[in-house]
Amino acid sequence: MIRLFTKEVRQLLPITFLWVSILILNLGYLLYTKRFDEESFYSWCEDYCGFTVSAELVLPFVVLIFIFAYSLFPREHDEATIDLLYAMPISRIGVFLAKVFAALSIMFVLIAVDHLLNPTLLGLNRSSMDGQFYPDVLIPMLIRDLIFAYVVLCYGILLSWFRTIGLILFIVYVIGISIAESVFSNVGAFNLFTFHNNDYFGKGLVLNWSTIVPHVIAATTALVAGGLLWINTDSKKQQKTKLNSKWISIPLSIIAFITLFGVITADLKLGDSADTTQLVARETDHYRFVYNDHESAIAVPLIEQADADYQAIANYLGVTSDPYIQTDLTDKLSHAAGLATWKTIKMDLKIPDDGFNQHVLAHESVHVFQGVESERAMMEARGHTKFFSEGMADYVAQRIAPYDAVKEINETVGAASWKIQKIRFDDIVNFASFETRFNPELVYTMGSLWSEALVNTCGESVLGDVLRSMGRDDAPRGLSGKVFWQDTLQHINCELESVNASWRALMQQQLDNHDTRWATEFSEITFTPSDDGQRFVVQLIAKPHPDFPQAVSDYTAGAFDLRIASQSQFSKSGDYYIRGNIVDDSNPNALVVEFTVYTARIPNNLYRYQIGVSTHPESFGYFGQWQKGRTP
Repeated sequence: MIRLFTKEVRQLLPITFLWVSILILNLGYLLYTKRFDEESFYSWCEDYCGFTVSAELVLPFVVLIFIFAYSLFPREHDEATIDLLYAMPISRIGVFLAKVFAALSIMFVLIAVDHLLNPTLLGLNRSSMDGQFYPDVLIPMLIRDLIFAYVVLCYGILLSWFRTIGLILFIVYVIGISIAESVFSNVGAFNLFTFHNNDYFGKGLVLNWSTIVPHVIAATTALVAGGLLWINTDSKKQQKTKLNSKWISIPLSIIAFITLFGVITADLKLGDSADTTQLVARETDHYRFVYNDHESAIAVPLIEQADADYQAIANYLGVTSDPYIQTDLTDKLSHAAGLATWKTIKMDLKIPDDGFNQHVLAHESVHVFQGVESERAMMEARGHTKFFSEGMADYVAQRIAPYDAVKEINETVGAASWKIQKIRFDDIVNFASFETRFNPELVYTMGSLWSEALVNTCGESVLGDVLRSMGRDDAPRGLSGKVFWQDTLQHINCELESVNASWRALMQQQLDNHDTRWATEFSEITFTPSDDGQRFVVQLIAKPHPDFPQAVSDYTAGAFDLRIASQSQFSKSGDYYIRGNIVDDSNPNALVVEFTVYTARIPNNLYRYQIGVSTHPESFGYFGQWQKGRTP
């Protein structure tokens, strides 16, 4: 049995080398096109960790597994070498199992190597992983892909008995699922590729068991069926099988071709009907911009002002370098106006522009300076500097390119959250913990006020000095939280406790000077499923918070929000927001609010949620602490 297993492994070596070659080519591409010291876990995992993984990413994986499946039995039966194996003192079932175990063993090893390779390379540089490793994501993902390989191999073994017809059937299935998804939006476990739909509970990946379990059962059944077919098929019968298969495969091929042609034609027509977009590139002294020609009216004024703002930021920070920034103004970001990486900015232009785009460009440019001036030390300590990174960028951008539409509201929301939820400096310097308990967007306004307190305490030049202090050659590595900031500030003769005292005073000043009528607490929260099982209703009582006992009766139905984070920071899409409806306003200080949640947006039944109240369409609003829930 061991010799037979070894023989099967040797027979699969050409396909193994093909898989290894693909891994090497992919690694070479990454090494050639990217710097791993500038690559983060987020960007590496951006596509594969998203809430919905594109089928195009999974199909090459499926094709390789099908090659394994089709290499196990058809060739040996066609060439009659299977008769030699059946002549050995081993049962046909033993031969079948040896082949299956050989394929599974090779695939499992290759998948494990693939899953460990990139994280290992990223982990060689601490800054690339933001000083963190994510076993709660990587380990479930590995387990999920091992199960997926088993499932696809089982299906492939059954389909391989039908030779070409099996491949045609699978192609028809893929096309059919694609059409069904476009018509019905969600076909659930019938779609094999929902295996890779990611959901998160806190920071951990939650496997999509509603798809995995049915497919494991179906695949095991397919494996048994395929085994019965193969062990009862002799090579001598292949001629007859081929003859019969010919008359079956021809009409199936025609059906598959017509279906595929229809899908491609529809896509082409859709593409022809879409607006053709011409890209324009323009260089300035400090930026290279790319923008859509039809957005020139917005992009050109922004570009003409960019160098002046760049120089103002550089002068304010006293920078020692002059990075040239590649700026893409064509990106459509799902939950951010801008995104900065190493000497690169992506922006989603706001139309019409009321000064917001200039403010965002200044904000993202500050991020570029942060990375360069700190010698990437800020990235390495991202978990302890996130509040300062965003807050400082917001503070400097507000000085250079003010945008006052929501500044006052956001600062008041931040101050009220600071008091109600008792947020302290020790909380904001540990972002990994902070985002699991509080509204993560609070780091912007709290960090901005902390940056203002830092300037008030230690002088106008302190922000640039802090960056250079982080990146100094003799800076100790591995410090965390409060100790990190004590070391950074002491090096520039600035005391952390004095800064924090000034920060608390600014927070209290915001509360004293602004209306906090929107500060609300929520009680008597209930979850009621609908009869059709497709949604559930969350009902609660909104009343004034004891710390700010003003009435809430002047709120409209659009004021209350339920935010569900069924994903995580690895997802490309943002959180799921539901606007509430006031169903009973008879008591002005105890409004009854309802939210309707569609269960399709929570595929694994687990979620984290916050309940909040909006104060302005562009403000992030006030939200309570994160809570855990399960679909009723």
